[in-house]
Amino acid sequence: MIDFSTKLLDVDGTPIVENGVDATLGRAAANALLAPFADEQNLPGEEKVKRFELAMRVCSAKELTLPVEEVALIKKLVAKAFPVLIVGRCWAILDPSNG
Repeated sequence: MIDFSTKLLDVDGTPIVENGVDATLGRAAANALLAPFADEQNLPGEEKVKRFELAMRVCSAKELTLPVEEVALIKKLVAKAFPVLIVGRCWAILDPSNG
């Protein structure tokens, strides 16, 4: 079970705030899933819909149990979309056994 409402923390342990809103795993995951990437200009419509539906699920639920493939997709896209701190925090929550 992954808690997508988990707040992302800065290096000093304080919550990261963007535009007056706490950064959470769910917001970061959804933003990464919905982001256009230069190396994915020809992404099929079916994949775009799959990412959209997953983004909606991680935003609308506090806790979810996801298949390994969906966790791997979120990790891959978070790594493409964000700097080191956000990637490190998100990956630690998504896969605690790997950190």
